Amino acid sequence: MILLARPVPAPADELERATRECLNTLFGTTFTSRLNRNLREEHGYTYGARSAFRQRANQHELLAWSSVDSEVTGAALGELRNEFHALATAT
Repeated sequence: MILLARPVPAPADELERATRECLNTLFGTTFTSRLNRNLREEHGYTYGARSAFRQRANQHELLAWSSVDSEVTGAALGELRNEFHALATAT
């Protein structure tokens, strides 16, 4: 199991919270999400990958995770990192 987490600012209001949920649907909550397309369809590293926004105390995070074979752990982590970077830079 691999997991990456990135701190994110707290949503400013309900509109921003709803926007995050829409973004997360595209990023990693559906079978046709960006994470699944990359890790499953393009690279064959996993059967599926997921993501979620989470709040613990006053810290907000974006998480992404997947089960992968040991041989591809490093490569799969690299792809997760690339996806986080692309999301943060809007590429």
